[in-house]
This record gives sequence, C-alpha cells and structure tokens, in this order.
Amino acid sequence: MSCLFISSEMDEMQRVCSHMFVLRDKEIVAELKGDEINEAYIMKCIAGEEEEA
Repeated sequence: MSCLFISSEMDEMQRVCSHMFVLRDKEIVAELKGDEINEAYIMKCIAGEEEEA
C-alpha cells in the first residue's frame, strides 16, 4: 500500500514514513528508507549536500 504524503514537518514525516523520496527542483534527489529517514540527512538532501550514489 502506498500513500503520497507532503509535509514540511520533519517530526511528522519521521513518525509516518517508512520510505521517503526527497525532491528538489522537480527532481527526485534521494530515496530514503529506515534509519536514513532522519532530520540531518533529509536536510542535507534538500540542500544538495547528499553523497552521490
């Protein structure tokens, strides 16, 4: 089952999501799962500081 959930509330996203895509400039820049879903890493992805895969 999937659900599109859009929020700017970090704590809410961490509680609700088990899998997350981070978008920037209409592009998916990160796909996060499990322990990757934390405020520090999400903010790095939003800012463009995520490590290239």
